Amino acid sequence: MGVYDELDDAILRRLDDSIRPVDIGSIWREVLDISPVKNITILDRRMQALKKKGLVYNVRGKGWARLSK
Repeated sequence: MGVYDELDDAILRRLDDSIRPVDIGSIWREVLDISPVKNITILDRRMQALKKKGLVYNVRGKGWARLSK
């Protein structure tokens, strides 16, 4: 298990709950309680890592969304 596996799971659960793209600020507010991430740039890096894995994508000007399983 990696250091950020719990954070990644929380992000993906949050994106699963929504049918519309979710902005990074609302994702950050929700995972702030369960994660030691206090800096939004770390969360942005995790989003980029999930994008590289093919799990999420960014909708320009709208936020992040989960790719279909």
